Amino acid sequence: MSLGVEQHGGGEHAPRPPANIAFYYDFASPESYLALERFAKSIAAFGPELVPVSAAELDPLPLPDDEARRANIEAVASTADVLPLVWPADFPDLDTADAVRAATYAKSIGKVAVFSLSLFRQIYAAGQDPANINTIYLAAAASEIHPRAIDQALSRDRVAEQTSAATDAARAAGVTSVPALRIGQRLLVGPALLHDATTVMREALEAFRDA
Repeated sequence: MSLGVEQHGGGEHAPRPPANIAFYYDFASPESYLALERFAKSIAAFGPELVPVSAAELDPLPLPDDEARRANIEAVASTADVLPLVWPADFPDLDTADAVRAATYAKSIGKVAVFSLSLFRQIYAAGQDPANINTIYLAAAASEIHPRAIDQALSRDRVAEQTSAATDAARAAGVTSVPALRIGQRLLVGPALLHDATTVMREALEAFRDA
């Protein structure tokens, strides 16, 4: 299984995308879930790098109060082609440390896209706790990753170091919260990533072309 790809407006006169597109996310963020679902088709055609990070280490701005945040996310989800939202019992206080490390491992074996989408759906469409190893196992099974491989990855210092390095690199690139999309040197963060993915991508690519 892989991210679906729909590429429009091709041909020799189409704007040439930058070589480096990256999408930053954390499983603690339902906004990241909706953005990745919406952007899957729009950015997959350009071979983006999916970068799981620890959002708590990015010095993010304060989030809206829980009630307002939930209402906004539910409103966005209601207009998106996603499964109905089911809030995890501990939201917004979710422990995603192991989930992010597992995604980092999945990235190292070329399965980060399917693993991340599967895990996001377990959390926000099935209401599962990301700190529960069984939730991670379910996403791994959907990605054809053996549970033993997950256990081994979570026990390795190297995977933890790679996760920390990715978070540090994101911070150095100017990422202060997730979701965030970097196209070349342009960084997009915030509500725009939850809405019209096609328009956001087109405008970002045009800005890159004209730079």
